[in-house]
Amino acid sequence: MNAPPFDWTARSHPEVRRRTEEREEQLYTAAEAQRRRWWIPKAINRQIARAIIGGVKELLSKLREPGAPGRRNLLREIEQLAERLRTSPVYRARVEEAKLRLLEDAEVQAWLDSVWDDIRRVLLADLASPQSRIDHTVGAAICSLGHHLRADTAMRKRVNRTIEAMARWAMPYSQSTLGVAAAIAALADQAHIDAEQARNTEVRRFTTRFFKDAGLQAWDSQANFVFVEIKRPAKEFKEACAKEKVLVGRPFPPLDQNHARISLGTMDEMKRATEVFSRVLGINQARVISGSGSIREK
Repeated sequence: MNAPPFDWTARSHPEVRRRTEEREEQLYTAAEAQRRRWWIPKAINRQIARAIIGGVKELLSKLREPGAPGRRNLLREIEQLAERLRTSPVYRARVEEAKLRLLEDAEVQAWLDSVWDDIRRVLLADLASPQSRIDHTVGAAICSLGHHLRADTAMRKRVNRTIEAMARWAMPYSQSTLGVAAAIAALADQAHIDAEQARNTEVRRFTTRFFKDAGLQAWDSQANFVFVEIKRPAKEFKEACAKEKVLVGRPFPPLDQNHARISLGTMDEMKRATEVFSRVLGINQARVISGSGSIREK
């Protein structure tokens, strides 16, 4: 039997409220420091912050009540959102576009990095504690799952069927089981295979031409990667590219002292990558590839 909606909210409400109250003074101080207009007194900003925090507390309390209108409305909106995402390609595309636009924003990226650092620090500190809340919560969740599986025959059969189906695609080397299953399914789509072959060929031609025109050897390849002469250790090259947000695969001995394995992405990704490769390898930016594939001076 499925758990009632918002059970997690109801159970975690005291903890969420406690954390909000613990940081209440910090929020007030931040509100005073971030005045939008010089002529607004700090006390007014504090009053505004107090009203907002009071509203958050009230909302948390309302969400905890099973029959509260706010709880019902939120559940209805979540269900409607899920239905739109399931049935409307246009809506999914719009959400995906908004997501990518948001993630590409420099300030958002910096904020996400700082949030991840904070989360990681808190998680590690909690897990190191003898009174770890995370350890207790995960343990309780596993026990709860075990009790449900033991009591619910239908759920147990569904889980077993899922595990058996996924086991068919299990592979070593940390390969994604879902990814392998998707790849096998895609083999039945000949049009998709033809399109991917054409795309991969075009991208591989662009990438190898970039390195050859720069005077670096790029080995012939029929795969989705190429081995390239970089005239420096692959580890050094990989680390330099990573600093510019371009990831290069692991070194491949015995070629790791002067060659690197470059995986092929989309054309846009490889254009961005070759810009980074130019800077890292010291390739003259004034030399560009002409339409015929030869190098010419700007």
